[in-house]
Amino acid sequence: MKQYPKRQLSCKWKLSFKKKNLKENEFACLFSDFYSKAIFAREEKKGYLALLLSDIFGFPVLEEDLTFYKNVVGIDNMNDIAFQCDIVVFYKDILLILEFNSSRDLTYIMRNQLYQGLFHYQFLLAKKEKKIKKVHKVCLINFNNFYNRSNEVLMDYSNNRNEVDQTYTGNLQIVDIYLPIALKKYYNDGIKKEELSKLELLVIACYIGNIDKARKFLEGDDDLMCIIEDLLQVSHSKDAENYYHSVEDAKYKGISIGEKRGRTLGLEEGQEKAYMEMMRQLQELNVSPEIMKQLKKPKELKKSKNQRQHKK
Repeated sequence: MKQYPKRQLSCKWKLSFKKKNLKENEFACLFSDFYSKAIFAREEKKGYLALLLSDIFGFPVLEEDLTFYKNVVGIDNMNDIAFQCDIVVFYKDILLILEFNSSRDLTYIMRNQLYQGLFHYQFLLAKKEKKIKKVHKVCLINFNNFYNRSNEVLMDYSNNRNEVDQTYTGNLQIVDIYLPIALKKYYNDGIKKEELSKLELLVIACYIGNIDKARKFLEGDDDLMCIIEDLLQVSHSKDAENYYHSVEDAKYKGISIGEKRGRTLGLEEGQEKAYMEMMRQLQELNVSPEIMKQLKKPKELKKSKNQRQHKK
C-alpha cells in the first residue's frame, strides 16, 4: 500500500473533479455540484440521501422523513438578490443545507453560513407573523474537498457560542466534513475498509474513479454499489455533457465581462481620485474658484467626448 508523506495532505490529497473525457469505465466525483444533485436530490432516489445522512448523524434516517425544500433563498425587499444552494431538505422539522465545496476559499464557507442565516431569518419572521408554530432548526453540512490542518477528524460539529460556552440560539448547527481524511485513514493509516463508515467508503470509491476497481472495493455493500452504478450512468449522460459545456461558457463569458467592467471601474476611480487630489492642491495654492470651475470632472470630460463623437 502506497504511503503518502503527511505534509502533502494539506494540498495534494483531494478528490479529482475530472468532468470531461472520461473513459467508458470511469465515473465522475460524487461530491461535486452537478453529480451530488443528480444522485442525492432526486425524489425517486431519496433512499441514497437517507443512507448518507444516517451515516453522518449516527442514527437511522428514513426516506419518508425527508422532504425536499426550495434551494433558493433571498433577502426581503431585495428581489434581485437570491442565492442558490446545492441541496436543501427537511428531515422532520429540521432544515438541512448540503453544500459541496471544492476549495478552501473562505468566501465559499462564509457564503454557506449566509445561506444558513437567511433561512433561519425567514423562519424567525414566519414565526413572528404566526405563519409557523415554532422556528425550525437549520443545520449546514459542508462537504469539504480539502484537508483541515488543525483538526484531523472526518466530521467536525460546531454551533455559535460565546466565551462562556453559551449559544445565542440553539437552532443553528454546522457539520464540516473533510473528505480527504477518509483517504488518509485508508491509504496512510492502514485502517481496513471493514472499519470505515459508508461515507468514507464512498469517498474512497470516488477517489478510485474506476467502476471495475470500485466494484471490487465495495464488494458486499449493495447500497453503495447502487449509488456508484447510478453515478457511472450519470457521468456519461448527455445531461452531464450539456451542463458542463454551459457552465464553462458562462464562466468564460462572465470572466470576460468582469475583467472589462473591472478595468473600466478602476480607470474611472483612478481618474476621480486624481481629480480630487488636483483640486486639493489648487486650493492650497489659493487658485481662484472661477478658474477651478473651468476644470471639468473626469465623468464630465467623458460625457462631452461622447457628445462630440455622436455629432460627428
